[in-house]
Amino acid sequence: VLITTYLDDVFKARAKDIKTRKDVVEATVHAGLGRIRPAFLTTITTIVALMPIMFLKGTGAEIMKPMAIPSLGGMFIEMITWFIVPCLYSWREERRLPK
Repeated sequence: VLITTYLDDVFKARAKDIKTRKDVVEATVHAGLGRIRPAFLTTITTIVALMPIMFLKGTGAEIMKPMAIPSLGGMFIEMITWFIVPCLYSWREERRLPK
């Protein structure tokens, strides 16, 4: 959501300037670079926060570990979306260009 929202904003701001495939790629790279750091930091802080739950053995660990596993897995999958979402967005915008 973080990256897609910024992609929408960048494409709306540059709507008049985007006429070629190269313009679409430049706008996508600009938006991706503008939001990769916040997305990275959010994901990494969540992973770091969940790591103690995964490896500690104490009171409540048997309850917390099954809840932490899906969240941790989701955060690792989130890293893939940093690259997939801008690529798919760029592809969609390229298809919208007049031929």
